[in-house]
Amino acid sequence: MTGFLLVIFYFALAALAAWIIMQPNRFVVTRSALVDAPPEEVFRHIDELRNWQAWSPWAKLDPAAINTFEAPPLAPARCSRGRAMKRSAPGA
Repeated sequence: MTGFLLVIFYFALAALAAWIIMQPNRFVVTRSALVDAPPEEVFRHIDELRNWQAWSPWAKLDPAAINTFEAPPLAPARCSRGRAMKRSAPGA
């Protein structure tokens, strides 16, 4: 009986190994959110760089970060720079 269980165990182990080997070597992880607002309202919030701290998950990780903006609000070419006050993620 023990020999039969070992054969079943090794067969299951081989099947698991074969299944793992046949998996694709690349994968994609995605996240999405449904926003119950018209596109114009959403665009108003994300178009201005100064508003990003209200909705960005990165802002919650380091609320003491210092952000500077190099153009007037809603200028055609905008740029922001940030300096983290603490490590926001392992290895960052």
